[in-house]
Amino acid sequence: MRSNGRDSELSYFTHQIDGADYGGWYRDLASGCIEVLSVGLIRTVPLEGRTAQLAASEALEEFVRVRLREGLPIPRQIVRDAATGAATVVLNEPRLKRVLA
Repeated sequence: MRSNGRDSELSYFTHQIDGADYGGWYRDLASGCIEVLSVGLIRTVPLEGRTAQLAASEALEEFVRVRLREGLPIPRQIVRDAATGAATVVLNEPRLKRVLA
């Protein structure tokens, strides 16, 4: 899990799941919760003693794992170039890959 910066109210984070990098944003809510945002995911999550980054990463991982288990496309994945470290966002939907390729 890695925080890549804070812009206004939103904090961007990445989280690795089974060797793939995924990303999203979270923002603190006054109620002891955070709101987690990613492509296909908007969820209010209670902190329950966790850091905001950990709670956001766990919500994102749960979302990705459910979609994998149900055979649904995962809307967003970050692919890093091993040599340069540059990140590219890939839509994990076979129909879209054919259109965008």
